[in-house]
Amino acid sequence: MTTVIACDLDKIRRLDAGQLQELLNRLLHVEAREHGIARSSVHVTDPARIIVPDGGEDGRIEWRVDPITLTTAPGFLLGIVPLLSKKDDGTVSWTPLVQTLVDEFGDRPETLDALSSNMGTFGWTGSMVPYYEQYVGPLRV
Repeated sequence: MTTVIACDLDKIRRLDAGQLQELLNRLLHVEAREHGIARSSVHVTDPARIIVPDGGEDGRIEWRVDPITLTTAPGFLLGIVPLLSKKDDGTVSWTPLVQTLVDEFGDRPETLDALSSNMGTFGWTGSMVPYYEQYVGPLRV
C-alpha cells in the first residue's frame, strides 16, 4: 500500500522548523513502512538542533541486519559478483567488495565455499593455467 503525502514546493518553503521536522518525520515513516522497516528505526533531529542549512543529517532510517541476512548475504554476494580487478600496472587484486567480504566473513566455511564456487564457474578453451594464475596474487595476500 502506497501512502501519498501531498505537498508542493511553495508549501514546503512556508514551513517553519517544527513543521519541516514533522514533514521529514512523516516521509521517513512512510518510506520505512513501504520497506517493512520498524517504526523504531526512524530518527529525526529535534528542530532546535537543526541550525545550519548545510545538507547535514536531519533524519535517518537505521537498517539493522538480522542474523539470517548476516549469515547468508556474504556467501550469496561472493557467489555472484565479479571477483577480480586489474590495475593499470597489470597486477590483479580482489575487487573492494570481495576484499571486504573476505576480511569480514572469511572465517566462515560458507563464505569461502561461495568464493571457491565463483572462482570455479567459468567457460574456457585451451589450458586453464592462465585463468587460475590470475588468482595467485590475490590468494597470497
